[in-house]
Amino acid sequence: MTMKTVLTVIVDNTAAMGMRGEWGLSILAEHRGQTILVDAGASDLFAENLSKLGFDIKEVDFGVLSHAHYDHANGLPTFFEQNSKAKFYLRDQTALVPHKTDGLEEIGRREKMYRRNGNRFRPDDFSHEQSLVLDTERGLVIINSCSHGGAVNIINEVKATFPDKQIYGLIGGFHLFNKSDKEVRRVGREIKATGVEYVCTGHCTGDRAYSILKEELGDRLEQLRVGLRIEK
Repeated sequence: MTMKTVLTVIVDNTAAMGMRGEWGLSILAEHRGQTILVDAGASDLFAENLSKLGFDIKEVDFGVLSHAHYDHANGLPTFFEQNSKAKFYLRDQTALVPHKTDGLEEIGRREKMYRRNGNRFRPDDFSHEQSLVLDTERGLVIINSCSHGGAVNIINEVKATFPDKQIYGLIGGFHLFNKSDKEVRRVGREIKATGVEYVCTGHCTGDRAYSILKEELGDRLEQLRVGLRIEK
């Protein structure tokens, strides 16, 4: 019998349940008897919130970094100081899906996001970004904390990686806080067209964009917030 997967939001922009939030994201997945920490936010706040939610940082089995930006990685020194047993993954497992879509550096140029290449900077192609994919009772659940390469691109990449599996959910930020209403609405319609049944977003999506996505996605959309518990 398959065990239920439970995801708990440890850090998000939206504070809740008496806990602080910050510009960042951290999610704890309880999956098949093991715990996986996806990102560690922008500070050691994730450790404080983990404790308040009843989790022991020392008992986390695996750590995953979705991408190498400060608001997801700056809590990692605290994680490594307090947890000496967890294996840590940077695109080193089949359940971690890197980008395969061509031309993503054009998104980096548009977003004014660059990476150092020797003494020069080039547009970010987000090759350091990856998705954690969990095989749950309802289907595949994708966690990609900022979706810089595009939420729909990510869904399609996971479909191509696991062609025999149904994708049930997409969880994470969609980096829409700086997009026009028209662009946000287009993204919402394209996500809906993929057939994904559950979408949970926050962090870099932004409140304005979330409201527009809600109009397009309706009941299949839920908002990330600190302490949110998702059972799938």
